[in-house]
Amino acid sequence: RGAAELLSEWDMATFNGMTIWDTTVTVTGSAAEGDWSIDVTRMSSRLFFLESTGTVTAGGGMLGDASRRMGVIARMNSAVIDPDAALTTVGGLTYGGSAYVDGNDKNPDGWGGVCDAPGENKPGILIDDQAAVRYNGCDPDEVPPSPRACDIYGNPPTDEDPTLTPDSLMVFGDMEFDDLASIADITLRPSLRVSQLEPDSVNIGGNYICDTSGEYNWGTPDDPGGACGNHFPIIYARGTLYIAANESAQGILLVEGDLHISGGHEFYGPVIIRGTLVATGGGAGGHFYGGVIAANVILDDVTLTGNALVDYSACAVTRAVINNSSLSRVRPIDDRSWVDLSSLIRG
Repeated sequence: RGAAELLSEWDMATFNGMTIWDTTVTVTGSAAEGDWSIDVTRMSSRLFFLESTGTVTAGGGMLGDASRRMGVIARMNSAVIDPDAALTTVGGLTYGGSAYVDGNDKNPDGWGGVCDAPGENKPGILIDDQAAVRYNGCDPDEVPPSPRACDIYGNPPTDEDPTLTPDSLMVFGDMEFDDLASIADITLRPSLRVSQLEPDSVNIGGNYICDTSGEYNWGTPDDPGGACGNHFPIIYARGTLYIAANESAQGILLVEGDLHISGGHEFYGPVIIRGTLVATGGGAGGHFYGGVIAANVILDDVTLTGNALVDYSACAVTRAVINNSSLSRVRPIDDRSWVDLSSLIRG
C-alpha cells in the first residue's frame, strides 16, 4: 500500500532532483492497520528503486510489529509534445483565402518575461505528400509581396515526410493520444458548440486564486500574470468540437473527432486532432499559437481558408506542457517489477 500511494502521489520536484545512485529519499506514511517507510533510490534518469517496509500496528500482541519488505522498480513515462511544424497533417489539405501559416518560431504578444528567446524555425506545413495540398486562390510558386502568393512561411514553408501516418501523429514520447485523453482536466461531450469561455478566480484570504472547477475556464493567455495565467488545462473533446468563442484560451486541446473553428477564437498551446481540422470564417478568423497536429483519420481534407492563422510558438507549447505535471507519470515496469525482500538479511 505504501508503494502504491507513493507512486500515485509522486513528487516530481523531489525525485527529479535526486542524483543517480548517490541519493536516497525516505518517505513515510501510515494507515489504521500500520505504518510504512519507503527508501527511494534513483537508478537512472527514468528508473527508480523503491524499497518499502510495512509494519503492522493493529492487532495487539498477535500481529503487532509484524513487517514485510518489498522492492519495486518504477519507470518515469513522459509525454513529449513537440510539433514538427506549425501545421502537421496527412491525407490532404485545402489552403486558400486569407489563411496564414508561419513555422518561424515567435513568442505571443504580451508574453514578455515568460518566454525564452525564439528558437529553431520549423516548416509552416508538414504533410505526407505535398501533391495532396490544393491551393484555392493563391499560387505557392509566387513569392510575397505578389498578391498571388500564398501566406505560408517557415523553414521551409512546406515540406513532406512520406513516413507520416495517422497513427504516428498520435504518439508523443511514452504516451499516445488515448493516454493524454485519460488524464484530461476537462472532458467535453461530443458535438459540443462552444460560444463563450468563462475564466474565473476566487478571492481567498485577499489573494485571487484561479477557479479551475469550471468546464469553460481555459486560462487567460491575454493576462499571463493574472490568477489564471498559468492555468493550461488538458481539454479533451470526445467527438467533434465546434468553437466560435471570441475569448482566447490556452492549454492542450485534444479532439477525438473533427475540430471546426471560426470567428475570433485564439488558442495558445498544442492542438491535437484525431479527425480533421476545418478553420474558416470571416472577421478575425480562427487563430492558433503553438502547433496544430491533425491526424485526419478519415482522410478528408484539412481545410484552412478564410482568415485562419497558425503560428508556431515553442513558448506556447512549452508553457502548456510544463504547467501539466500529469504529463509525467511513474509506473512499475511492465515485467518483473517487484521482489519480496522480507527474507533477505541486511548488511
